[in-house]
Amino acid sequence: MKQFTANKAPEDMFTKARLKKMGLSPIADYSAFITYPPSKRRYKLYKLENARPIENNVGYSLLISVKKSNEGNLSPEYLREMVKRLHSQYDSK
Repeated sequence: MKQFTANKAPEDMFTKARLKKMGLSPIADYSAFITYPPSKRRYKLYKLENARPIENNVGYSLLISVKKSNEGNLSPEYLREMVKRLHSQYDSK
């Protein structure tokens, strides 16, 4: 597997975080590693040709904080209502 330093990385290869900032996601396995001094951390590099645009309207995750006082309040009806409110907020933007 190829390894590059931060100043010698190819212009067509990016980390997953950089691809995400560009609105892309990798569709193939990584091709090389990049090492950043002084901690010598290694990150996977993905080729730009093996990336596709992220579809923004695919879906989202719903994270709910559950406190001990309202553990029983997470009924399916409550969750459906919450999803409807989220959809209406998303559609209005």
